[in-house]
Amino acid sequence: MERKRRGRCGNRLGVLVITIAAFLIMLGFAMPLYVSAENGSQSGTGLVLDTSGEALMYYGHNWMTIGNNLYADQEHSPIAWRILENNQGTLTLLSDKALGIYEYNSLLSHGNWSQANICMYLNSNFMRLSFERPEQLMMEKYGEAEVNDEANNIVINLNQNIVLPSHQEVSNDGWFSSDEERQTESVLSSQPVDWWLRSPGFSSDNAAYVDSEGVLYPGGRQIDSPLYVRPLLKLDTSTVLFTSAAADVKSSAFEERSLVNVTEPAKEMKMTVVDDTQKLVVEEITEESNGSGQLEFPYALATTGENNYVSCILTDQNDEVIYYGRLAKTEVISERQGTVIVPLNDVAEGIYSLKIFSEQYNGDYNTDYAGSIHEYYVKVKNGTGQVSKYLDKVSAGNIVYYGHNWMKINDDHYTDITHSPIAWKVVESNEDNITFLSDTGLGIQQYNSGI
Repeated sequence: MERKRRGRCGNRLGVLVITIAAFLIMLGFAMPLYVSAENGSQSGTGLVLDTSGEALMYYGHNWMTIGNNLYADQEHSPIAWRILENNQGTLTLLSDKALGIYEYNSLLSHGNWSQANICMYLNSNFMRLSFERPEQLMMEKYGEAEVNDEANNIVINLNQNIVLPSHQEVSNDGWFSSDEERQTESVLSSQPVDWWLRSPGFSSDNAAYVDSEGVLYPGGRQIDSPLYVRPLLKLDTSTVLFTSAAADVKSSAFEERSLVNVTEPAKEMKMTVVDDTQKLVVEEITEESNGSGQLEFPYALATTGENNYVSCILTDQNDEVIYYGRLAKTEVISERQGTVIVPLNDVAEGIYSLKIFSEQYNGDYNTDYAGSIHEYYVKVKNGTGQVSKYLDKVSAGNIVYYGHNWMKINDDHYTDITHSPIAWKVVESNEDNITFLSDTGLGIQQYNSGI
């Protein structure tokens, strides 16, 4: 007798049961949708930055003491920092130039960084004067502890926000590959200068340093000597709304009365940082403007003051910022409420997330502050924009509630959880379609009743 051939799953194929995860494709704005806020993000676009040491981030203002508690003519100028590392959104920054002159320590009894005058100064007066509150909140503790083998195994505590580089970090095995790369000038002149490192020297009254030609001296110099200082710190960028070119790009937005392109800047950049003191209430888009080339949004309770605006950005499906605009001034009390217009005349066709927020715009090379961010889903086509009345944000990873679960559980029986709203995860979205995958298994059903 000829034996019947079986498929790979044998006779079990016909009785196999699986948990079903259904796909759904939604076209345009055909159905009302609700997006779960717990998966949304107010800020923190992915930062793709040049970490070769050539890119500069402007952050803070220089209040470094020059000599005997006196300040140089260049005081308060924006500080340029070299971006040395980007570790999952935590940036390691070293000042591009030496910011000031300071003795390592006034006592000659030790050269331990964490007990030195320069450590206390950088983490008190310098930090307080040079960085605004939102900038300070971005700082992370630099580390825990390190042991310097070349200095009798001295243990250095690194539980500070601002430190100096170590001998190892600036060696040829660290961030710099040559003496030339270690050379730096001060903000006071174009001449190369000597600058302190945090590492202890070979004797208790010395600390390591780099000379004006970029040569490392691990044996050190006497710690009561005044040398130049290059601060080093780590920044948590989770509150960064977006980065932009340090000059010229954002500054032109208000005067041109149009959205400007702010795609990823090159070698010099600044940050727009979320600040919870910036307030704004944005109402629904005016019905008559929806579907036009100028979207109108009434607003109220805006933060007022010098350099304050209602601003916006448009981000693409990867949450990358493409356009920026300053829409209305809110400097005086009478400007706390009004209507802003989002012009779309220069916006390329596509699907965007429109974010409207209160902003303190501080000019070229300075950190800007944004708060009370309101998000809308906008489809731009033929110079006009359609804003969803139901959707705050749709991008990969979001949870959207759509429909109710009537999936069969064990043949024709339903569980107590049936008929509940279905949570769908956004798999991808493009100009015309949004693809959803149910976030959890909805029921149990056999694939087919026959082989």
